Amino acid sequence: MANNLRLTMALRFVRSRRKGGLTRFISFASTCGIAIGVFAAIVGLSVMNGFEYELQNRVLSLIPSAQLNSSKPYFTNGKDIESILLKDKNIVATAQVVEQKSIISANKAFAPLVIAGINPAKETKVIDIERFTNVDLDCLSHKLYPEFKDKCQINVKNAQWYSQELEKFNNDDRYANTPRIIIGSGIAKKLKVTVGQEVTIVTLDHNKENANSSVISQSLKNPEKHKALVIGIIHIGGQLDGSIALMDFKVLKEIAKLDGANSIHIKTKNYQDTNKIVFQATNGKLKESAYLVTWMNSQGKLYHDIQMVRQIMYIAMFLVLAVSCFNIVSNLLLMVGEKRREIAILLTMGMKPREVVKTFSLMGLISGGYGAIIGMVLGIVFSLVLTPFTKSFKDWFGFDLLNEEVYFINFIPCHLSAIDVIFVLACSLLMSFLAALYPAMRASKVKPAQELNL
Repeated sequence: MANNLRLTMALRFVRSRRKGGLTRFISFASTCGIAIGVFAAIVGLSVMNGFEYELQNRVLSLIPSAQLNSSKPYFTNGKDIESILLKDKNIVATAQVVEQKSIISANKAFAPLVIAGINPAKETKVIDIERFTNVDLDCLSHKLYPEFKDKCQINVKNAQWYSQELEKFNNDDRYANTPRIIIGSGIAKKLKVTVGQEVTIVTLDHNKENANSSVISQSLKNPEKHKALVIGIIHIGGQLDGSIALMDFKVLKEIAKLDGANSIHIKTKNYQDTNKIVFQATNGKLKESAYLVTWMNSQGKLYHDIQMVRQIMYIAMFLVLAVSCFNIVSNLLLMVGEKRREIAILLTMGMKPREVVKTFSLMGLISGGYGAIIGMVLGIVFSLVLTPFTKSFKDWFGFDLLNEEVYFINFIPCHLSAIDVIFVLACSLLMSFLAALYPAMRASKVKPAQELNL
């Protein structure tokens, strides 16, 4: 019964029309301030969640968690290293890869890059790149044996650069011995090539005598040129599209004149602990010299930037809510001044001072709750429509909101999290409640005899 009385009194005071103009304005300002703070916090955190999701979904899913690179031209026994790595329960999959620094040229244009020679069956367990290619990776087979022909399918769903030419050269004997290559869309745009066209790969010839020694030869011979047939395009977004190309493992090993893989791609269960996991799995167990490269070396800066902006959002939310809570303090102090006579009457009728404190604390909670609920609703709605709106930005206005070559996406991603919404709402209500304590204490110290002129 007492709880209902406190709530009823708090609602009557908040809704009272017998307020001064200044009191009404400050009350409105405090509600709007909290609404804006909650709205900005929910939208900002949702955008940060969206960028983090896109980073993991687009970028981190396309690069290995870590890779061991041989200090020599190649690993003499890559299978042994793989077996050592796979003994660790935190390592999900491994794949031997040949990486070759090359220059791809066509139509009087060229693009420097590192070509990865992969085994499609093993590499797809390490990275999820087939979602962004318009052909299956099995199409990379040097010679399309019947079993590979059945697997070589066009992925129409993700075909950004789909061409009917792929159907033609799959059955054309002229291309039976031509190496196949899948290139990034950035490279394809630069070279002005598409599926079904040939490109020239320029490589540096390694000294095979030094390949079996402990010293890596830095001497260079005349560059070798190889023709390759573009059978697919990778469209990810961002700088990766201008630096990625895939070939079959055996084919690139022959082109590079290596007797084995020079890199081993690794997928770990936990991205954050990749360094620790690989170090524990290989410490003192490898018989060959190698050095470790993880996703933090290439994408760590972007990840840390996202986390830094998230922290800034929390600080900004706290500051906006703090300013709004000062308005709550001012509003309640003015209301205490206006309602001193009513408070004195309640105390005379037997209401205890602690009940007055609870009543005015509820008033602060209600005042902040109005703003928090309004901001929460607006924030949720805005977060849900922001991504669809920005995806259609180019169709409506003729230009991209974000440069896809820089940000790897051309829209603002939003990933609404219930935990973030609850956290922001709880913080706003808690700060509103704390802001009301001082005015409530002032209200409880009203002297009935003085106010009622007894």
